[in-house]
Amino acid sequence: MIYPRYSLITTNTSQFVLSAKRLNLIGSCYYMISLNEDEIVRQSKGYIGKLRSNNQGTEYNLFGPGENPDKRVAEDLTRNQYAAICYVNY
Repeated sequence: MIYPRYSLITTNTSQFVLSAKRLNLIGSCYYMISLNEDEIVRQSKGYIGKLRSNNQGTEYNLFGPGENPDKRVAEDLTRNQYAAICYVNY
């Protein structure tokens, strides 16, 4: 399956900043984020984390690299959560 890829590039110098690739999961989707333009995989040196949504696309969480806290092997390998974004209708 082909997944969409996104690149963040500066407007004034057209310099590459980061790339992301969307992946679909059952009930949600997430974006793998990398500093490497060509290789967006967890095992790459440039992998910096993921942005994951709920199934409605109203909540997003930004995680750094590392293991799921529920499945971790060692404490120092646990990923951190850096941000949470929630959409609210008024």
